[in-house]
Amino acid sequence: MLTAKRVERTAKPGRYPCGLIKGLLLQVTESGAKSWILRYQLRGDERWLGLGSAADFSLKEARERARAARQLLADGIDPLERKRADEAAAKLAAARKLTFREAAQRYFDQNESKWRNANHRDACLSGAWQHRCGGNRDRRRAARHRAAVENQDHHRRPHP
Repeated sequence: MLTAKRVERTAKPGRYPCGLIKGLLLQVTESGAKSWILRYQLRGDERWLGLGSAADFSLKEARERARAARQLLADGIDPLERKRADEAAAKLAAARKLTFREAAQRYFDQNESKWRNANHRDACLSGAWQHRCGGNRDRRRAARHRAAVENQDHHRRPHP
């Protein structure tokens, strides 16, 4: 059974079982890096879930994380799939925070070396921002569209 002292002193590469939580292992690599992994089976398939570095998580914390993963398994939820779904959702949320202006700036910064003339780059950027981010021309067009829609609605409504 692993103890906090034993985790700290273990240096030989290999996998060492926790002893209290089924499938919880301390993994020590050839380079000496230590990490927590959970081995489990789901629908007959062997799965390995990384629970984090032993430098970041103590034995007690690793046991808590493994216990939470085991609870998901008991509910029929694959903890590895849940982890991947959470990561994908976080990426999507971060991407949605990106404004058009920021996306345009990133694109042009990444492709700056392809522009032959700095004036072309600046003109294109300012044009893209005005077009998408509310230049005067777009505001007038939006106002005309709103007026046309309101006018159509007025003609379609039954008169009392």
